[in-house]
Amino acid sequence: MANVSERDSLAERLEGLAPAIEEIRNISGTAGVSIGVLHQQEVVTTAGFGYRDIQAREEPNEDTLYYIAALTQSITASGIALLVEDGKLHWDSAISNLVPNFQHQSPLIHHNTTIGDILSHRTGLERKVSLWMGEHSLPQVTRNKFTKTAAYLEPVHQLGSEFLENNWTYGLTAQIIKQQSGQDFSEFVEQNIFKPLNMERTGLAGSRPFPLDVDNFAEAYMCNGDTPYRLHKPPVETSPEHEATVGIKSSVNDLIKYYIALLNAAKKKLAQAGDMSRVRHSSRHESYSDLTHQWKGYSLALARQSTPWAGRRLYFPAPSVP
Repeated sequence: MANVSERDSLAERLEGLAPAIEEIRNISGTAGVSIGVLHQQEVVTTAGFGYRDIQAREEPNEDTLYYIAALTQSITASGIALLVEDGKLHWDSAISNLVPNFQHQSPLIHHNTTIGDILSHRTGLERKVSLWMGEHSLPQVTRNKFTKTAAYLEPVHQLGSEFLENNWTYGLTAQIIKQQSGQDFSEFVEQNIFKPLNMERTGLAGSRPFPLDVDNFAEAYMCNGDTPYRLHKPPVETSPEHEATVGIKSSVNDLIKYYIALLNAAKKKLAQAGDMSRVRHSSRHESYSDLTHQWKGYSLALARQSTPWAGRRLYFPAPSVP
């Protein structure tokens, strides 16, 4: 735990970055952003920049709800980890034994792709982003064809050799959670992650519906040149598979609660030399090519890197590479 003077000094330095953050937001055409900073298990500062609703001139804060997109994947991986902890799954469990309809034409892919592979984006299968979502973020493949589409994807890298983000295979985790827990993905994460961590402003359509006019919800925008252009809210609740990949809505305050729990769990596992040693092993071939420092890798929806100064370890949700 940081002492008061250290925390206050850090908060003051971070607050001094506000003009730079605002400049970056303007240059990138980002409508609004909420941030929060943790230091030694304590919240140092939270802040909002820009607007969550440009037309209404409503500013965001630490409780503003956002579609968190690929940040969803760390929570999904934590759900799978709970099932591994309960002995219902193993990181090396073959997908073909858990999702019978995943019948890939390559015997190597079919028989050897594991839960660890799909959670670490190392299947080597092509992404087919154009089929994932189209205009207005509408899914291009119906739910009953989701697994067949995932099994249709061609390999572009050898299994386990490269990081290549793939939402199709990641979405299969929703089916695995349903099979092993008897609960839909939304119900499972609500009961096993959101409620225990008191994440009151986090949810999915199936577990905790958020109406479109919910108070303090960030509108959807994309960058048109350097100007935010308002979009329809993405219908990511189309299927559990989409929900498990990009579908969670949350706030900075709730994500802080989640990341504190994640850091505490990691410290415990490192002390026990348990599952985190497995993560270290599984990540050795999946380094990002543009991360050049000595301690790097990706596994189970988190990337990691060692800083050139003081050898600090950084963990961050990929594909959100800083």
